[in-house]
Amino acid sequence: MPPPHPEPEDIVVLSSERAALGEGIIATDAGIGWVDIPAATLWWRPRGGTPLAHVLDARPSVILEVRDDGILVGDEEGVAVVDPDGRVTRLATFAERGADERANDGVLLGDGTILLGTMSTVDPGAHPGRLHRLAAGASDLEPVGPPLGIPNAFIPLDDGTVLVADSHVPALWRVDPADGTASPHPVDARLRPGAAPDGGCRTGDAALLALWDGWGIAVLDLPAGRVATIHDLPVPRPTNCAVDPVTGRLVVTTASEGLDAAQLADAPLSGHVLSIAWPPPGS
Repeated sequence: MPPPHPEPEDIVVLSSERAALGEGIIATDAGIGWVDIPAATLWWRPRGGTPLAHVLDARPSVILEVRDDGILVGDEEGVAVVDPDGRVTRLATFAERGADERANDGVLLGDGTILLGTMSTVDPGAHPGRLHRLAAGASDLEPVGPPLGIPNAFIPLDDGTVLVADSHVPALWRVDPADGTASPHPVDARLRPGAAPDGGCRTGDAALLALWDGWGIAVLDLPAGRVATIHDLPVPRPTNCAVDPVTGRLVVTTASEGLDAAQLADAPLSGHVLSIAWPPPGS
């Protein structure tokens, strides 16, 4: 693991507790939400209000949407809505899912289609994950497309495909949400030595990818099909990101999972949700 990188000067910590595996972040006019997957906890930080934590029976992995009736999540059973009191309404379940699989990242598309990835919790190499598609109004998440080790990112592109990162290989794919057909993305996913692309988000003509074990956020220039730059972070394992529509800042989930005491001492913000100026000053 490389030495820690300099902290952004105006970093703000949004979380009150360190997560093992912070993920699935969303930022809306109403607030910011994220999950801690191993703790099966959904966090919601409303604008100007008190942060709420809901411990759920099924581990949530991604927040898909904030709705009037609650927060739409992908979890290890499928798709559900969690209301403000923490009550869960199940909307869909996996038609097929291995015994050692859990949900990982996903996306709600403009036509109401949901793509949700699953991954093995034992050996993603021997037992790769899958993409699952939920059509609008359906109740079964159907497996589509080829196996992928650890599906992540799920960033909609202008041509109607979805940018999906396989964090295990690593690799980047363009996925057709209609049938899961995957074709290689032109950007090499080996963005930093020893790093793997994790979750990500879209801002303008750029896709932002959190780099697990990469201490940074990679910026992909989508029209040019290349990496524009990589912005350093003070944590080795950023996991996901979203642009806050109220402040314009980038909010980033991170992980402490797998880091020993010395590594956590070098990167004490690991596991916290960070807010940084975006684009960073001088970029």
